[in-house]
Amino acid sequence: MDVFLSMFSEPINSLVTSFLYAALYILFYLLLIALIPQQSMIIEQLFIYIFIVIFAQKVIDAFVVLYELIQVLQHFYIAVIPVITLLLIAIQNIFTILAWNPIIIFLIQAILFISTKLLIPTLLCALFLDVCTKIYPAISFSKAAELLRTSVLSIILAAVIALTSILTFSGVAFFQLNEAVKSPIKKLIESNIPLIGNLIVEGLSFFQKTQSTVSSVVGLGFLTVVWTAAFYPAIVLLLHALLFKVIGAFVEPFSNTRMSSLFDDVGKTLLVLCAVALLLGFSIVFIVLLCIVFTQLSLGGSS
Repeated sequence: MDVFLSMFSEPINSLVTSFLYAALYILFYLLLIALIPQQSMIIEQLFIYIFIVIFAQKVIDAFVVLYELIQVLQHFYIAVIPVITLLLIAIQNIFTILAWNPIIIFLIQAILFISTKLLIPTLLCALFLDVCTKIYPAISFSKAAELLRTSVLSIILAAVIALTSILTFSGVAFFQLNEAVKSPIKKLIESNIPLIGNLIVEGLSFFQKTQSTVSSVVGLGFLTVVWTAAFYPAIVLLLHALLFKVIGAFVEPFSNTRMSSLFDDVGKTLLVLCAVALLLGFSIVFIVLLCIVFTQLSLGGSS
């Protein structure tokens, strides 16, 4: 229980701490600008360095959260491959075996590798370029930083399209198996987004029809735990990103554009990092639901 409570209390404490730091930071900045307005450029430069000292650890912690999620997912996928293999053997249905496409696992592993080696370092580089632009505005790297963030989003979109295409192709064989399994795949073909949301809704409906009331409640609780574990890092990153964006919008009328845009750029980078976490969360939820569906089919086949 303590671990469960700390999982929710730590992000809240971090957000409150960041907000208080930001409030004091803005207050002292505006106070110095009001007292010695002739030194506004020096004060602004000084407070950019202070921003790095105060908020650098918060930003680093956000990246560490994603690195920890990737490490957990790497171990999870290694463990789930033999489980899926055993479930396929238990089903003993050639059409179901054909429907399962092992490329999905390899694609998700590739997503994890690309996230670790390319996406996260690219976002760190974009953040570094933003800070350099604010420290020395005579040489602007803002276009390069925006290009890096856009490239990361493009890679995420390509990964989603690739995963969706494989699932759509594999779903054709599922149509021969069971009407309950057919429905979410049909929705997948009709509308690729939201992929996981459709599978969750139809999966819950499927469990309610095939299990007793008690087992349905247990299944709902299990899915709640899975959703919480999968999207917890994304939610934490989203809250921190929105905090920086809101602070940037609040500071803009009272400060130079350089100061407010620094908060805004950090918020944009964390939002893209949140998109990476969402992609990883969708991957783990899909694999868990796939195991559940295969378990249901194996139990149905054995009975």
